[in-house]
Amino acid sequence: MKILTLNIWGAPYAKHRSERVEAICDEIKRIDPDILCFQEVYLPDNRQDLIAGLVDTWCYHHYFPSALIGSGLLTMSKFPIMDAAFYKFRMQGKPDDIMRGDYYAGKGIGLTRIDTPDGVLDVYNCHTHAQYEPDNNNEYAVYNETNLYEAARFIDSQSGASPVVLCGDLNTRPDQAGYRIITQSGSLVNASFHLNQAHLTTYSRDNPYVTSDNQCLDYVLVRNIGVQTVELTLNQTLSGGTAHTFSDHYGLLADVRFDGEKLNDYTSDVADVMEALYQRVSDGLLDAEAQQLKHLERAVLSFTTIFDGWFLSAFMARFSKRSGRGLRWLTIFLTIGYTLWQVMQAGLNLQNRKSTLEAIRQELEKQIRSKRLFDGREW
Repeated sequence: MKILTLNIWGAPYAKHRSERVEAICDEIKRIDPDILCFQEVYLPDNRQDLIAGLVDTWCYHHYFPSALIGSGLLTMSKFPIMDAAFYKFRMQGKPDDIMRGDYYAGKGIGLTRIDTPDGVLDVYNCHTHAQYEPDNNNEYAVYNETNLYEAARFIDSQSGASPVVLCGDLNTRPDQAGYRIITQSGSLVNASFHLNQAHLTTYSRDNPYVTSDNQCLDYVLVRNIGVQTVELTLNQTLSGGTAHTFSDHYGLLADVRFDGEKLNDYTSDVADVMEALYQRVSDGLLDAEAQQLKHLERAVLSFTTIFDGWFLSAFMARFSKRSGRGLRWLTIFLTIGYTLWQVMQAGLNLQNRKSTLEAIRQELEKQIRSKRLFDGREW
């Protein structure tokens, strides 16, 4: 049974969306997978075009709505979808970071339980918060790592010992902590690395839409099921139109089997991974507290400028009452607006971030203590 995963690069600012969606449909019909997992299918017209272009063969589909513009997760199948569930990550991103948009996408992980001819298969479609900064100065790492921690917990809660395939753009490289979190705490095996002893580059400088370094960001991770092959797909350069290739990400095509060796990683010791995540979350909590204090300080300083503006407007009124009055009201309007913005950042955005991080930290602390006590070690 063949499963395909692809981030279609469907953000509102993405280039050549409609033409690329049409090309994606044509190529999928040619390679003929059984199950399709798409990420970044944000816009309704692209989603409708994908479904309309593929529904004759992949007649079962489920989209996972979330937040303002949707999770972007669309799963399609030749076989009946028996059940579906969605978990929205608690660490969503920054509401003031509008251009990056992770917060407004409501990213998460979606489960479709599919009744295949060989048995019931739990297919998870996932897209986590991106990491935009260099490794040594990455304030977004805590978002990505907690997303992957929650993804692993969701899989455990929903699937137990059932056959599991996790597909998606996980926005973590194999050398980063997020990769260790999802594979070790989720007892998941990277199918590509297991078969080839190499990680496939899915975000490549060879792609005309990519300008950054080669990276492995997209995965097919499995548990309690076998894998025959994993290969790159939808990585060709297009010709004859404006679109350069199918997406800024390459796709992965995996052939999974119910018979044969069942891959899993239940023997992995996750305590060290959890302790590293605990430290990351603790550092993120301290950073959020520091940012909250800065916003409050800016709010106080901003409010005091009302008096400066008042005196300046009074001085100008000696020459022109109209100009003085206009400056006074403009100063009041701008100062109060900026002050309220800073208070909102401190009181809503950062307080919510602090509460979320504190909740995750408490969960991790209990898990680590339990693990250490079980192993006879102190923590």
